[in-house]
Amino acid sequence: MKYKPHDYQNYASEFIIKNPYCGLILDMGLGKTVITLSALWELILDYFTVGRVLVIAPKRVAEDTWSREFLKWDHLAGLKISKVLGTKQQREDALKAEADIFIINRENVAWLVENHKWNFDTVVIDELSSFKSNKAQRFKALKKVRPQIQRMIGLTGTPSPNSLIDLWPQMYLLDMGERLGRYITGYRERFFVPDKRNKEIIYSYKLRPGAEQKIYSLISDICISMKACDYLQMPERIDSQVEVTMSDKEQKFYDQLENDMVLTVGEDELDAVNAAALSNKLSQMASQRCTSGGTVNDEGTYVRGLVSFSYSTCSSKNTVTGSIQYKKSSATSWTSAGVAFSSGTAVIFGGGAISTETSYDIKYTLTDAFTSVSIQDIVSTAAVVMDFKAGGKGVAVGKVAENDNMFEVSEDWDVKVYGKLLKDYIQSLTSAIYPVGSIYMSVSSTNPSTYFGGTWVAWGSGRVPVGINTSDTNFSTVEKTGGASTVTLTTAQMPSHTHTFTGSSATTNSKGAHTHNVGRDSDGAAGSGAVFTVHSAGVSGADNTSPTSSAGAHTHTVTAKGTNASTGGGGSHTNLQPYIVCYMWKRTA
Repeated sequence: MKYKPHDYQNYASEFIIKNPYCGLILDMGLGKTVITLSALWELILDYFTVGRVLVIAPKRVAEDTWSREFLKWDHLAGLKISKVLGTKQQREDALKAEADIFIINRENVAWLVENHKWNFDTVVIDELSSFKSNKAQRFKALKKVRPQIQRMIGLTGTPSPNSLIDLWPQMYLLDMGERLGRYITGYRERFFVPDKRNKEIIYSYKLRPGAEQKIYSLISDICISMKACDYLQMPERIDSQVEVTMSDKEQKFYDQLENDMVLTVGEDELDAVNAAALSNKLSQMASQRCTSGGTVNDEGTYVRGLVSFSYSTCSSKNTVTGSIQYKKSSATSWTSAGVAFSSGTAVIFGGGAISTETSYDIKYTLTDAFTSVSIQDIVSTAAVVMDFKAGGKGVAVGKVAENDNMFEVSEDWDVKVYGKLLKDYIQSLTSAIYPVGSIYMSVSSTNPSTYFGGTWVAWGSGRVPVGINTSDTNFSTVEKTGGASTVTLTTAQMPSHTHTFTGSSATTNSKGAHTHNVGRDSDGAAGSGAVFTVHSAGVSGADNTSPTSSAGAHTHTVTAKGTNASTGGGGSHTNLQPYIVCYMWKRTA
């Protein structure tokens, strides 16, 4: 099908192309997928600035939507897509395929990061709001490789369905904390105040006065928001009720679908609900240390878990169950908590075996008739002011020391240096060394933002830097480009020159003194009035012959003359100076 984009779709695609990291907050029906695919086509096949793209999407969207949109539009020809779905072996094979765009479901992001060398320069997160928890494994995994990603594109319709607190993890994945801060604690302190609380336990936050507009202003340069009612010109809806009579066979199918919510027809399976049956599933959670009675205590050896969720009952046909597992953060195997959870009701587990000297991962799993979803939380070590590890080789502040030869600080604590938060002090120091506009060269492919913060983009690909020279127009403007790696000379560019051709003289051999006979006819007369007719040799009719006079023995000298033959192929020649290759980056923010 021929793609005829609306003006807003062209604008959105250009926004993606011009911004290395951006968020598209578009209502359903505005075409987020084709907008993004169109931009990727240009970046991959026109600008050649993108190599391998990873699309992270909900499972059903990853299975169908992206590949269906790709096949639908003619202008996307040339791109190759590989779906990283299915069994482990199927996913491994898909990653080895020769493709431009790799599509994976969000549940497998952690598996991808933990088991494979990262080689994607561009990431698209379809439904960015699914990364709204900074404690979820998928967020932690993507955060780990974020410095290696040169382009990040986030797509969503509702980035903060519950609270603007949810916005921080999503924006962090886009700009690595440049706009809303590198730590969620700082983000909360800057824009929020505690709302619902029980002494030191805070259950929710509310915005400070004016904070909402300030947040929107900070992210406005990398995010665009569009409402369907503003851009889609739809005619008024026409309702038409048509009654049909089903056959006995059709009625039987319908009754079965209504009763079981699932119907198998041939090789196809139909379900009465879609993947949103667990709507806003596991929307909020809290895991805290507590006593056996459930009282929150920083040195408790039990865990108090509280989860909120909602789901579609499908006319009482759909039910859900919640299960909990936990493990030490350093372990690989999970232990069942042996308790189930329901929405909004706290549960106590751990049996008093939750060590105060170890951090724990907590996994909450919600299962209904159609699917299962999981989300993870973390319970830190017991809260202490300072702790020394047994043996005196490790020290920690705000938590129990867990490692030898290491100084640890609780994730809830900040450190100040010379009156500044450590993170801000480091940022100001690196900004002084590498201000915006600086060029960084290295033989490592790691983005410098990993070391220095800020935003860095690859710079000078395939080019050699030259110092500015205002008196030479070739080099008078910063970041002006020119030159070529190969050159084909024109006639005008060749040096002026001539070609001299001197032939050698040659002497014929002498035949000695001799005469030549010429056949003739005579008119019988004599003297000057005599008339002779000369015939070619061997022609009959000549009355007689007459000899020519002899010139004596002699030779002839001959000088050769001519033109030179052309040569050469007219091809280009290399114009490269001696070089050595490295990575170059420019700081842009």
